[in-house]
Amino acid sequence: MTFDDIKSIKELDREQVYNTIVRGIDDLHKDLFLKYCKITLTDYHHLFDIESFTTKRYPTDNLPQGYNALEYVLPTLKRVFYKFFIKTPEIFDNPYFTGKLELFQLHFDLVEFLEFFSRKYDKNWNCLEDFEYLDSVSEILTLIVHDYVAQKVNLVQSTPQKEILSQIRDKKIERINN
Repeated sequence: MTFDDIKSIKELDREQVYNTIVRGIDDLHKDLFLKYCKITLTDYHHLFDIESFTTKRYPTDNLPQGYNALEYVLPTLKRVFYKFFIKTPEIFDNPYFTGKLELFQLHFDLVEFLEFFSRKYDKNWNCLEDFEYLDSVSEILTLIVHDYVAQKVNLVQSTPQKEILSQIRDKKIERINN
């Protein structure tokens, strides 16, 4: 499969793409991640059908017309999913912070992340153009993921321990109601 001619991430809604992107995700998390990928491609593709994602840039010898950022959308989703559910921040490994990891994971909201991702990338996609030898698209996406994760870590860390269980309950109720 080639990404050379895609104009929308909706075009990636195929089994071949799903089979490739779930590689490396353990069986425990694979179904949830696959669900998030399908929702992204079918229901929220419009967030990425904008100039900052579709413009071809950075021509190479192998790809003289350049490439667009659409091919990075699912790998970026995979990166943030990995940080929330598989290799979580070490700060939550402390047994004295009962419930904080669960609250952190409950704070992951796919739609919120996709909107955050699209907005941040659209605002910053040209900010590293002066760096000739960096893959600026990849670097910007890494920063976006780190910023989203840090935002949620900060939110959970600022929650007093005595309020953790009630916030977990509230987030679970919120998910049921949505």
